[in-house]
Amino acid sequence: MNPAPAAARPTIAGNATGLFVWSTAAAVGLSAGLLATPHACLALRLAGGAVLLGLGANTLRAAPRRSGEEPGQDLPAARPAGSRGAYGAGLGTALGHPKTGVFAVSVLPRFVTTVPSC
Repeated sequence: MNPAPAAARPTIAGNATGLFVWSTAAAVGLSAGLLATPHACLALRLAGGAVLLGLGANTLRAAPRRSGEEPGQDLPAARPAGSRGAYGAGLGTALGHPKTGVFAVSVLPRFVTTVPSC
């Protein structure tokens, strides 16, 4: 049985949660804070790079060893990471990927209008 469909929904939910977190941060003024503090922007980029490097290392470590196999042989089924692992991978990808943050910080403020004061 292929574990990919079972892990798809939690991964998508984690990715959507990450985009929600980025959008909420943009709505409360993260973009202004990042523009005002270059060190915070650098720290955010470095943390995102570390997350992506970790995900890539996990992918390479889980890849099957192909030495001595025929090209047409079936690969063994991968172990499912579980719902929490899949959710965490989706969340980590969304929060750690700089393009997700750039999308939320640059696109969302265009759709937020000023709220009239009471």
